[in-house]
Amino acid sequence: EKGEICISGPQVMKGYYNKPDETAKVMKNGRFHTGDIGYMDDEGYVFLVDRLKDMILVSGYNVYPRQVEEAIYMHPAVEECVVAGVPDDKRGETVRAWVKLLDGQSLTAIEMRQFLNDKLSPIEMPRKFIFCDEPLPKTAVGKLSRKLMREQDASA
Repeated sequence: EKGEICISGPQVMKGYYNKPDETAKVMKNGRFHTGDIGYMDDEGYVFLVDRLKDMILVSGYNVYPRQVEEAIYMHPAVEECVVAGVPDDKRGETVRAWVKLLDGQSLTAIEMRQFLNDKLSPIEMPRKFIFCDEPLPKTAVGKLSRKLMREQDASA
C-alpha cells in the first residue's frame, strides 16, 4: 500500500534548528514524516513513488504526477514533460500536462490521449495537454519544476 514514508531511529534528526513550528509539522509521535510517498515490498525494500506535496487529489483519488510523466515519456516524440494538479471546481484538482516535443516532431492532444489510453486510468489521464515550443522551466539545480510551470500557466 502506498503511503507517506515515516522514519525513526538514533540517526534521524531531532528537529530543525531554531524552527519549532517547522519541526512540529514533520516530527509526530517520534517519527520524521519525510513527505515522500512510497511502499515497502515483501522483502522489506522501500520504493519511492512521488512527493506528498506533488500528489494530485482528483475527486478523492490520489494521482501521482511521476506515474503520469513516466507514461508520457514513453511516447517517442516527447523530450520533456511536467504533470501537476490545477484547481478544478468540480473535482478539487485536475491533471494537467505540459509537454515539449523533440525538434521536428508533432503531436496533438487527441493522439497523446490515444497513446496513453492503455497506460493510465481515466482519473490519471490529463484533462489538458499544453504543448510548449521552449524548454520547460527548471529549478536552480536543473530539475523540471512543477511549481514554476503552474505559476507560468496561472499568469498566462
